[in-house]
Amino acid sequence: MTTLALAILFIAALNYVLVAVASLAVRAKGIGVHKSNGATDGDIFKMFLWETGIIIILSLLLVVLLMLNFREPVEELISTKLTSLFTLQTLWAPLLIIILLFLIAGLLPARLFSAIPVTHIFREYTDKRTAWKRPLLFVQFAGVSFVFGLLMIILLQYQNIVNKDLGYDPSNLVFLLCQRQ
Repeated sequence: MTTLALAILFIAALNYVLVAVASLAVRAKGIGVHKSNGATDGDIFKMFLWETGIIIILSLLLVVLLMLNFREPVEELISTKLTSLFTLQTLWAPLLIIILLFLIAGLLPARLFSAIPVTHIFREYTDKRTAWKRPLLFVQFAGVSFVFGLLMIILLQYQNIVNKDLGYDPSNLVFLLCQRQ
């Protein structure tokens, strides 16, 4: 399940990078206006990091809102209280994943957008170097195929466990609990 969760998060981060970079031609003029008004490459870099950070914070707030609204079904499903999941000993893992996602989804587009020269922006800037899109799409399709295959394996294992013939009739089974003293 951890592999499945990490694969889904990685694919989502790459999807965000692909969407952000695909809008390069559209957002290039806005970047040009910022640079013409004195913004440095570092300012543009920070601007895109802030954008990614705000998106991550909003998604975390949405997750918290959903968990609070669906507290009882979630606690019943995982058989534990939500407050026991979010202790100082267990928060390091989600925070590490959030930082990793921020680095993947923030640094790649920020570096690409901040490197656009001002002289190219106002001359009908279009991204003619699209060779990077094919490997990124390949990674995404391979990741989705991996996740789909993993989900099918989990589903088949669950069906096997639930419907497996145990070799005996549990209706006539009797058991006795003994306590040692």
